[in-house]
Amino acid sequence: SSDFLTSCKVWDAYIAAMNISPSNARNFCTKNFLNRTAFIEIGECRKQFFTLLSSIGFVDRSIKTLDDMALSSCNKNNSKEEIINAAICAGLYPNVAHVAKQPGDSSFTLYNRNERLWFHKSSTNFNKILSTEWIVYQEKFATSKTFVSATSVIQPFSLLLFGHSDVKHLERKVVIDGWIELNMAAQVAVMFRELKHALARSIEDRMEANVGAEVDVIIDGICRLLSIEAREKE
Repeated sequence: SSDFLTSCKVWDAYIAAMNISPSNARNFCTKNFLNRTAFIEIGECRKQFFTLLSSIGFVDRSIKTLDDMALSSCNKNNSKEEIINAAICAGLYPNVAHVAKQPGDSSFTLYNRNERLWFHKSSTNFNKILSTEWIVYQEKFATSKTFVSATSVIQPFSLLLFGHSDVKHLERKVVIDGWIELNMAAQVAVMFRELKHALARSIEDRMEANVGAEVDVIIDGICRLLSIEAREKE
């Protein structure tokens, strides 16, 4: 339930067409009413991002191209939606909304703090029954109502990695940025808070001096925790 993953699937379909021939890619765009210039621009942005990641040490220097990276361990989580959604959360936070569900009913209301929101009909989550209580969004705009579009579902562990968390030990919950309330054991919330701080320090070391090998260990640990959470939700 993610507009971003839907876009990724469209990109993959375009690349599959492009691998056959440029004319096939043009036909793909024409048939599906897509702008081929936009795909070309996305391809250039991907190359620039790859170069940036290489320059600050997040991609091994032996990996020379995007195709090489796709086959490397850097891409080992490319099919795990829970980890991709967590990365989307990293990019869009604090654009978070709470899916307040009605007991015994599939209906829900959407809130960002005290502001009521509605899914725009262009979002893949419009009129969907959601399996989570939280979403992130890229765009918010008001017409007759305040709508959000370009949305993605996220899980609580992703939210623990961002914002300021206040752990309520006796109440067995954590409050993030004063309004995002998550019910969980205090030990879990404290563990994620420490992981967040350790990750921030390690990323800073990697970017400043291309050192800090522990960042890979921390990221792998976080990815495993996200995958465990996803399995428990199934």
